[in-house]
Amino acid sequence: VSKYLKNSSFNHNIAIFSGGTIASDIAHRVPLIAEIACKNNLCIELIADLFHSDTLRIYTNTDVLSAEIAGALKNFISIGAGICEGLNFTIGTKASFITRAAFDVYKIAKKMGASDTIFLPGSASFWGDIMLSCFGRSEERRVGKECRSRWSPYH
Repeated sequence: VSKYLKNSSFNHNIAIFSGGTIASDIAHRVPLIAEIACKNNLCIELIADLFHSDTLRIYTNTDVLSAEIAGALKNFISIGAGICEGLNFTIGTKASFITRAAFDVYKIAKKMGASDTIFLPGSASFWGDIMLSCFGRSEERRVGKECRSRWSPYH
């Protein structure tokens, strides 16, 4: 978005809302965490204050690139987790896959310019998003489960 707005007269700040959240859970006031990434500290605080509530804890950082990379690459892990389910593997196999795939994604993200912080335990942008999309009702997980008929030697 920044690339396309760079030459415009529009004065803008780009912020990323990321984490293990589903809109219906936010609406139903289920306890959740999320993360806002923005390069502008004033903007980030305004947005965090806007979303923060007694059931939604907002964490902040200024590393927009890493949040974007984490959000994109976690989709591959979620699809793989769905494939594990579609192949009727155990939760242990799924957990093993997620663990190793997260490390591989981290190495790829580092080569793309991401920092370490987003990928550390406790990060809503990476780990919160992975947990939700690998174990919740995510589109990526559903797609992975549907791939089983094409690839499975077990069906």
